[in-house]
Amino acid sequence: MELNLSLDAASGFSLQWQLFEQVRELILSGVLRGGTALPASRQLAERYRISRNTVTLAYDRLVTEGYARSRGTAGIFVCEVLPEETLLVLRRASETAAYTSGAGARARSLLRG
Repeated sequence: MELNLSLDAASGFSLQWQLFEQVRELILSGVLRGGTALPASRQLAERYRISRNTVTLAYDRLVTEGYARSRGTAGIFVCEVLPEETLLVLRRASETAAYTSGAGARARSLLRG
């Protein structure tokens, strides 16, 4: 897959940060779907004429933050479940638990009356 990125060495942001943010946005917007392989670090570095280390560090951050996962020598792949989705599920579960426990407490207090 070819990524259309706009990296600017003269901007106030590091190339590593720009790469991370742009790939992350492609993932969040659905352009890069779960299970999609990201381009090899060498290929991306050559295409954009940047250091392979820059690409590797950006990919490492995507993995660390839960947007991608490494499959060893097979490469880096977009995660099926993104961190935002996990947080949303956890938040809903927490709200449901709080509501349920709150409703139960109110009902018990009414019965005691």
